Amino acid sequence: MDIMMAIIILAVVIIGTINYRYYAVIQVENSMMQSSAARIGVMMVEGWRGIKGVGTYNPVTAMTPASVTLSSGPAKPSDFTLLGSYLVQLTGRNYYVTLSYKDVDTRLRALNVVVTWSLNSKVVAGATHSFKITTYTAT
Repeated sequence: MDIMMAIIILAVVIIGTINYRYYAVIQVENSMMQSSAARIGVMMVEGWRGIKGVGTYNPVTAMTPASVTLSSGPAKPSDFTLLGSYLVQLTGRNYYVTLSYKDVDTRLRALNVVVTWSLNSKVVAGATHSFKITTYTAT
């Protein structure tokens, strides 16, 4: 009887440990993807802001080492003008990015970047997470 109880307790401990490690690995992966999305968004908006938010900014040629191609992307804010939507492939993951801008004043432009990604799908419709950033630049 004592041996059976010890086996049951040991089985519960082992199953609990395996479950804990499984969810810890998933959460680490989630945080790494979120950090990558934030870095992509900041890199795009800062690169664009560095050239005063011109309407000819092209992240396809500006971003390395990530692979950037034209693609469909997340929706832009309703009062912004679309610059373009892109697919960024980084470390084997797909991130969908939309760049847009709005002239706030004659000498001030708001630059907006929306990055979406999914943990399970490689299509925009399956994107379940997003990172949004807006900054301003003098024109």
